[in-house]
Amino acid sequence: MKIYLIILSLALSFALEAQDLVFSTHSNYPSKIIDSLNNGRIEPSQARAKLISYQSWAKRKGKVSEAIDTYYYLPWTFYAEANYNEVIKTYQKGIKEALEFTSTPINTIRFKLLSDLGSLYLVDNNLVENLSMAYQLYKSNIEIEKSVPTNLLSLLNNYAYYHQLNGDWEQSVIYLKEAQRIGKTYLKDPELLSYVYRNLGRAYYFLNQKTETEKYYLLAVQTSREALNKAKGLYDLGILYQETNRPVKAETSFHNSISTITHSGFAKKPLGQIVVQRNQLGLAKSSISRGDYNSALKKVLLVKQNPISVLEQLDAILIQLEIPNHNLDTLYEAGLVLSNTNLTNYTSISTNHTTAFLYKKAEKTKAISDYQNLVNWLSHVRQNNIGSQAKFRVSAEVHDLTSEVLKYANTQNAFEFLELTKAAELLEINRRINIKEPFVKELAHLDRKISSLSIKATEYGLDSTLSLKIRQAQIEQSILSQKIKKENPTYYQENYFWKPAETEEIQKKLKPKELLISYFMDETDIYIYVIKNNKKGIIKLQKDTEFDNRLLSFINNISLNPGLGVYNSNSEAQFFYSKLIEPISDYLKGVENLTIIRDGLLNILPYEVLAYATDSYLLEKYSITYNYSSTLTLEQRVKKHLSDLTNILAFAPYTNQGWTSSLFRNKSLGQLPFSDSEVNQIDGTVYKNENATKIKFLENYQKHGIIHFATHAQMDDTDPSKSFIAFFPDSSDYKLYTEELYNLSLKNTQLVVLSACEAGGGRLQKGEGLMSLARGFAYAGCPAVITTLWKANDQSTAWLSERLHHYLSKGWNKAKALRQAKLDFRASDIGQEFDHPYYWANFILIGSDEPLEMTFWQLYKWWLIGSMFIILMLIGVWRNKKF
Repeated sequence: MKIYLIILSLALSFALEAQDLVFSTHSNYPSKIIDSLNNGRIEPSQARAKLISYQSWAKRKGKVSEAIDTYYYLPWTFYAEANYNEVIKTYQKGIKEALEFTSTPINTIRFKLLSDLGSLYLVDNNLVENLSMAYQLYKSNIEIEKSVPTNLLSLLNNYAYYHQLNGDWEQSVIYLKEAQRIGKTYLKDPELLSYVYRNLGRAYYFLNQKTETEKYYLLAVQTSREALNKAKGLYDLGILYQETNRPVKAETSFHNSISTITHSGFAKKPLGQIVVQRNQLGLAKSSISRGDYNSALKKVLLVKQNPISVLEQLDAILIQLEIPNHNLDTLYEAGLVLSNTNLTNYTSISTNHTTAFLYKKAEKTKAISDYQNLVNWLSHVRQNNIGSQAKFRVSAEVHDLTSEVLKYANTQNAFEFLELTKAAELLEINRRINIKEPFVKELAHLDRKISSLSIKATEYGLDSTLSLKIRQAQIEQSILSQKIKKENPTYYQENYFWKPAETEEIQKKLKPKELLISYFMDETDIYIYVIKNNKKGIIKLQKDTEFDNRLLSFINNISLNPGLGVYNSNSEAQFFYSKLIEPISDYLKGVENLTIIRDGLLNILPYEVLAYATDSYLLEKYSITYNYSSTLTLEQRVKKHLSDLTNILAFAPYTNQGWTSSLFRNKSLGQLPFSDSEVNQIDGTVYKNENATKIKFLENYQKHGIIHFATHAQMDDTDPSKSFIAFFPDSSDYKLYTEELYNLSLKNTQLVVLSACEAGGGRLQKGEGLMSLARGFAYAGCPAVITTLWKANDQSTAWLSERLHHYLSKGWNKAKALRQAKLDFRASDIGQEFDHPYYWANFILIGSDEPLEMTFWQLYKWWLIGSMFIILMLIGVWRNKKF
């Protein structure tokens, strides 16, 4: 045994001596390991193991500086794996160890770690303070600029760029001037210095100091030895000369830039091609400024061989120039020929001139195909725009185009364009919910991240830190979208270039006694498209000038609390019946169920109150369902949502005044005493008062088929993202905002009942519909929402909710159950007392009208129980006879 221990000891000693020999004889060992990693000779995990081994050796030998300096190299092994969390942790660990020492070498290492960690502020803006700490450390230790000038120059560049992002160009110049001094004093690398000069030129450009801009752009070109950097600098000069009205110098710079790339190894590389392409555009722009349009088009034709499409290049030129209309037409027509209207290759986010270009051709031809090209382009731009507001603007443009199309479209084309104006954003997200591809989870994660940051901005204001984080997440989202486009073209095409459902497809899904009605309104006309299972048609009506104002007045009359006042709007109810329903009377024969796709102000009108005669509401004739588009209606009908209806999830946070002692309460949210009886009649999991928290909802909502809210909701018509559903105020985070709803997963939920104030109201968004809390649940994948359009009366809402659940439990269709609940209310004593549409008409169904799917036990439990009882009785009778 002793011999084995001696041999083991000798082997260990030999190994340690060998390690000493390797580490001590190889100067700057960590740097060489990273070189091997960058050259692909070793894997990141191998490099990490070698560096950790080296660090252990350095600590054992008492080489403190070498051990801590290893933290400067270790993060690169995580960079190679794109593991930014570990990169940050490693830097932070090194900084913490370096703080235990105050020697100059250790301070230099700490400076490097702080500087590199600070450079990650684009990943996490909280890290920017490390740039400041590194800068202060440099100012207090003059030796740093002598020992690590390259790191210092990098720090100053990064700090300058941070200030540029925040629009502080003066501060940026201060740091870049300091970087210039360091580069000229200590560094022999012309490219680093050229980079500083170019950044200085850019800063002076935005400070509108054109003389200084030219000076530093020229220095960047003269200093650089690399073709690509020199070519970029020449291009910058060309743009500057154009803007300062020196066309000859501009064209010379563009030609020299192209020549520099052409005679270098970058000529066939993507980056080189992009630089050449930009210069060609610069030359084309110069030709246009001289009025030489033929020459401009020839130069644009050269651009055609490069990755970005011709129309985008024309767009890039036109967006900066004032061109006479007749010459603009020439460019548009030439662009059509060059591009062959290949719209699906577009990547530009800018829409103004490209849209105008396509619109001009459609306007000339009056051809449906040209309008379809324009709509395809807008749909593509909508997908490449980051942020809902940009997408909504494009949807509004499509809505406006439809007015033009409907003037000469046939019935089929008219319906297709009507559908293109309806809730495209909602349809995209609804389709994504049911995709099982792994990248969908990543998309959802980024959606949640952006939503979370947006909520913080809503609560505390949008500062530069939050803005930067949101933008970074949006960039990640854009990169992922392009990755999906490349790796999953089928998914991308189906979900972002969707086609509306065809009428024949919809007719097959309609029930025999059902009528689908889709409305479209522009400034002068109302279009009504109607579809039955055996009939379809489009009806055009002229809108009188007071239609919109009269409609708003009518909605105000039925949505404002009348107390016990008498209903006096029956004549208006009959007027709007004559405008919206009577024109389609031929289609109403034999119909019992209406599915209504509304538009514009019609989104806030409950059709149930329209009167076909005095005191005779549409409610009495039809069950009514609303939806955002016909295509969405069709898709919701093929989905299956099976869940246990015996366990409904309900929330009622305000049945008593328990919330008044909370530090986080909102004084405008008062007690809802009837919400107590409203949820007590629900057979399921019920949370009331202090138990009805947002946390409880988030923990439990995916386990239930029906979710019922008997609480407050507030709508913000100016900014829908600030609208919320209120839970018990146990913390500052007790409001469920619209943005958060978008990122719930309700694909297993059959129905949400929003028995809450004005949850179905909100801002009207042209082309998308009503931006309400109810819509948020549809975004999350819930096929049906029963919601309120205006501030609900607590007592009548509780009454309607009880009857609604009663009929749903019988297996009735949702619309039929809701209609019968309203009819019961009107016939009841309370309904006779509150005889006004305010008390019952605001409760509407949006989405799927399919009956709730029940489990086998729910469907047949009473039959099974009855059968078992009869069997037991027969057994008892048999036994009695036997004995």
